[in-house]
Amino acid sequence: RKERQSGAAMQPTMRSLAPVYMVIFIGFLGYSLMITVFTPMILHAHNGMISATSSTGARTILLGVLLCLYPLGQFFGSPIMGALSDRFGRKRVLLTSLCVTTTAYIFIALALSIGSPTLLGASSLVAGLSEANVVIAQSAIADVTTKATRGRFFGYIYISASLAYVVGPLFGGKLADPGLVSWFDDATPFWAVFGLLVATIVWTTIVFRETRQPE
Repeated sequence: RKERQSGAAMQPTMRSLAPVYMVIFIGFLGYSLMITVFTPMILHAHNGMISATSSTGARTILLGVLLCLYPLGQFFGSPIMGALSDRFGRKRVLLTSLCVTTTAYIFIALALSIGSPTLLGASSLVAGLSEANVVIAQSAIADVTTKATRGRFFGYIYISASLAYVVGPLFGGKLADPGLVSWFDDATPFWAVFGLLVATIVWTTIVFRETRQPE
């Protein structure tokens, strides 16, 4: 009760919580990009990730495996992230997970550049595990809201997620199109997310305030 009263006294504003909404946005943006980029890349075998002579069944299986790894990581990572943030505080765990996510996106981009399905799958799984930090963002919002404001601030969570599924396919497809810019390729959207993650780490470090003291 004291923790709830303390959180309510913080009087959350969009400025103080904006970094966690960005974390939620990136969490869903990453998967929308994977669907957008991986699907034509695997089914049309244009990136060397799979042999052009492979069967449609083999391509479909590989695509299914690659697309299941990210949400699988989130599935197993969410309770772990939640428990760690309860134990060590929201901000510390959130920043650590963002650093891991940033590294994972570097390897996703590299895997696409060299055409390695093994590295791509492993990187996608790690990205999913660390992107389970969405649950930390949700917990931080719950920490500082009251019954009167919780509905509004949680509504922004779904706006962030929905916006990611609009922005991802729209801009991801453009960033992967060499016809638009000669040096664009399948890895470019993920390098863009890498840059966005670096900016988010800096932003979170400066603006976000701890909402739950470590136990």
